Amino acid sequence: MPIDGTDTCRFCATYDGPPITDSRLTGAGRAARQLDRVSNLVELARADVEATVRNLDGDAPLLTVADLYAAAAHLRRAGELIDQAAELLEAAQ
Repeated sequence: MPIDGTDTCRFCATYDGPPITDSRLTGAGRAARQLDRVSNLVELARADVEATVRNLDGDAPLLTVADLYAAAAHLRRAGELIDQAAELLEAAQ
């Protein structure tokens, strides 16, 4: 959004709708909800990677399989860290 020289964008400067007071829609509440969604997407990606590994032919290159297992492990850890961050944000509210 274009800024008119102040810290407020043009839209916000002329906004005449109701105030946003729901903490789930702003600040830490919104960030926690977004992180929850990201965590779910990471879990879906991890499950897809693991399903792909299970469905590979027996002659799949070993290093490819190893890379996919490593990717799944990184996704699992990423999900854990994202969940932890979301919990900390919710607790800070």
